[in-house]
Amino acid sequence: MTFGIFETLAFACLVLLLGFFIVKRVRFFRNYNIPEPVVGGFFIAVVLYILNSTMGLSFKFEGSLQTAMMLIFFTSIGLSAEFEKLKKGGKPLLIFVLLTGTFMLVQNIFGISIASLLGINPSYGLIAGSITLTGGHGNWCSMGAKSNGYIPHKWRHGASYGLCYVRLSDGRPNRWPSCKSAAEKEKYKTSQ
Repeated sequence: MTFGIFETLAFACLVLLLGFFIVKRVRFFRNYNIPEPVVGGFFIAVVLYILNSTMGLSFKFEGSLQTAMMLIFFTSIGLSAEFEKLKKGGKPLLIFVLLTGTFMLVQNIFGISIASLLGINPSYGLIAGSITLTGGHGNWCSMGAKSNGYIPHKWRHGASYGLCYVRLSDGRPNRWPSCKSAAEKEKYKTSQ
C-alpha cells in the first residue's frame, strides 16, 4: 500500500493525535515525559509490523516532505528561545552549558578514538558521539541526508541508546509535573 504526500501528511497527523490520546490516559508516559509523537509513532510502528508479518501488508510513505518538516520543527524550537529566559537561568544555566559542551567534546574524543582503534573511518566516531548522543535522531537524519549514503543507517542507534539510557537511568527529575510552585513539586515527590 502506497501513500502519497497528502495521505502521508494526514496519516502523520492521526499518529500525532493518537499519541496525545495515549499519553493523556497512560500515567507512565506522562511521568517520564515520553513525547506524544514518539508514543503514537511507536504504537503505529508495532501495528504496521504486525500487519506486515501476519498478513503480508506492506506500507510505503512519501518521504519528500521529511527534510522540510524536520527543518520547520527544529527551527520552531529555536525560535521559541527567549533571551530573557536565558538571563533568568543565570549561573546554573551557564554551568549546564559548560558541562554539556565538555561532555560533547568527551563523546567526540571517545568516539573518534574507538573508531581509530577499530580501524574504521574516524567520522563514524563523531556520528556515534555527539551527533547522535547529544543531537538525537533529528541530528542523525540531517547528517544522513547530507552524506549521500555515506553514513550507514545502523548509526542511528546511537541516538536511541542515548535516549533510552537517559530515560531509564534516573527519571526522577523528568517525572516532576509542570508545577507552578516548589511546594507542589515537593508534594508530588513525597506522594510517589
